[in-house]
Amino acid sequence: MKNRNFLWLPVLLLAVPLAYIAKSLEFNYSISSKGILYPAREWTLSRTADGNLINSIRDNRNNSVAQYSVTEFQRGDMASFSIRPEIYARDTVFKGDTIGNILSQNEQGRYIELQGELSLQKKLLSVYSSGEKPGEINIARERINLARQEHETQLRITERNKILFEKAYIPEEEYELSQNELAIKKQNYLIAESEYEALVSGAKQEQLDYVLANIESLEQQLKHIEKLISDFTITSPVTGKIIKQQGREVSSDYESILKVADTENYIMIVPVDIYNLPFLDIGQEILFTHPTGKEYTAYISDIDNSSQLINGKQKIFLTALVEAGADEKSFHPNMVVEISIPSGNIPIQQYFSRLVNEVYNN
Repeated sequence: MKNRNFLWLPVLLLAVPLAYIAKSLEFNYSISSKGILYPAREWTLSRTADGNLINSIRDNRNNSVAQYSVTEFQRGDMASFSIRPEIYARDTVFKGDTIGNILSQNEQGRYIELQGELSLQKKLLSVYSSGEKPGEINIARERINLARQEHETQLRITERNKILFEKAYIPEEEYELSQNELAIKKQNYLIAESEYEALVSGAKQEQLDYVLANIESLEQQLKHIEKLISDFTITSPVTGKIIKQQGREVSSDYESILKVADTENYIMIVPVDIYNLPFLDIGQEILFTHPTGKEYTAYISDIDNSSQLINGKQKIFLTALVEAGADEKSFHPNMVVEISIPSGNIPIQQYFSRLVNEVYNN
């Protein structure tokens, strides 16, 4: 019995220092996953099912819509949007570049009409403000006759063009031009008629005040329509790469016309197992490998506070900012990369605990 106890003594003497050494051992541990690269911002121009345009900027850094606007057209308005043909041939657009123009027949027609009314009122003001000689009344009468004849002639032309347009013998543009010309001829006729009446009857101060008020009102309305027409020019709010992607899913609610990625900065979305959450923190470094094999660095900027079930596993999503100065030209939106999150040296007990978690959860 004494011999057996003696045999255990070396084992115990060896086990004590080994246990002490094992306790002090540390292993390097890192979290592995896959990340998806997204541009920091994306600008999308879309068309709704009823023809309105949606202009939105999405900020992927905080998963929010930073800017959103809708261009609505009045019911019955013959509006059209034309994008510059060379846009699709380019890879990049710059902030402020003109993408396309909206043409609203209602607004254009109203603008021409207001210009005619303003011209009429200014003519009336000129006539009311000056005394005219009797001989000029005859000249004004001749102007009426000439303006009437021109208006009647243009009216017949427009009526004929309407029939031809309805039968598809002439393009829509030719018919619209004749309509605009008819509106101008009508305004000229009304101006000539008003000048003649003013010469015959003269004017009082009340009439002068009334005309001045009309002129001011018309000028304000014209400024408003000019602003609307100016807003109908679509310009890019960002500098970035035009996203060209075949097979994109088209929503039944809207159709994407153009999508531009602000590629000056990229972010990365990374799903990690929820049990790794205690070992992650804002500002922590993430190493990721480009498909070409080149390595880059990103830093955690946000951590979701809710989990998602992916393939039966609970995941937490991280948002990371790609380090400034990285070669953005080699990146592509929605590109998948291999990532590694170093968590430093950890004690052997914790290391094996994490390995058990990985085996159990996978």
